[in-house]
Amino acid sequence: MAIRKKQRPVPEPLFDLDAFADYIDAFNRDDFEGYGRYYAPAVRMNYNGRVLLEGHDAIRRFYARMHRRVKQSINILDAVCQSDVLFADIEGKFLALDDVPDFSIGPLARGEYMLSRSLARYDLKAGLIMSVTTARYALERG
Repeated sequence: MAIRKKQRPVPEPLFDLDAFADYIDAFNRDDFEGYGRYYAPAVRMNYNGRVLLEGHDAIRRFYARMHRRVKQSINILDAVCQSDVLFADIEGKFLALDDVPDFSIGPLARGEYMLSRSLARYDLKAGLIMSVTTARYALERG
């Protein structure tokens, strides 16, 4: 008598705090291929209700344009991940490489920086980021 194996579902890839740390590390190196691989094809981003991006190409263009004039680095202060959502308390430093009078969070002169503290929500599915929504709660200039 042959035994029939029951077909089990393939487990979904996991996006956990280790994956999040890898994502942030790649972001801080300005490595789009590294952090972009975590985005779903139709990823949506809403930064403080002011900058809305949809899809890989829009994200790549936005950061390529910004990072020519502003060096951005992200520091995760705290994060909690469940199966389909990750919440993070984030500190972003934005250092002006040149004068940036039209910077999205306020004008910067060359050498100036801003520290922004935000809460972020990452909606996840099948190990990929489906959407990112941030809400800034503190901003200081340096």
